[in-house]
Amino acid sequence: RTRKLGSLFQPLDDITVTYEGDCYEMGPRDAPATATLVWLSANGELPQEYATLFDKHLLAKHTRLQLIIPTPKSLQWFHLAARTWATAYLAADDASQTREIGQHDLDFLTDLDAAAGWIASLIEDKYSNDRPLVLAGFGQGGLVAQYAALTKLHAKLPAVERRVSQLLATP
Repeated sequence: RTRKLGSLFQPLDDITVTYEGDCYEMGPRDAPATATLVWLSANGELPQEYATLFDKHLLAKHTRLQLIIPTPKSLQWFHLAARTWATAYLAADDASQTREIGQHDLDFLTDLDAAAGWIASLIEDKYSNDRPLVLAGFGQGGLVAQYAALTKLHAKLPAVERRVSQLLATP
């Protein structure tokens, strides 16, 4: 079967898609949403890459879900080149090796903290309400999601809270 390329990028009829500020929002057209998913993309990925996946598969099955895809200004959440990451953090042959913390480490942490702060503010200003909220992502977005959930959000996310409690309870 073949499909016209344009049809891949057309949202379902019962889903509304808007771009407001730095966020794509997708959700039910004629009914209030009952849950919210905030999805943070990986380094360099466009929100539209996920929008197609989500509207054709996730939102088609979960018709009352609101999907939020924030877009980092430079299409990356923080500045850390893959080569730098591999050299600095993955190259050690011995887990007991130590290394000096450099300026690039501090810059990375500053960027991560700023991105997580922006996401937490966005969620608490626009999307915190009585309905369930899931904060998730992939790659850099996944790291920002976890960092924001554990250090920045005042609103409690039950899945993060449950998982941290399980980890702390493990002997």
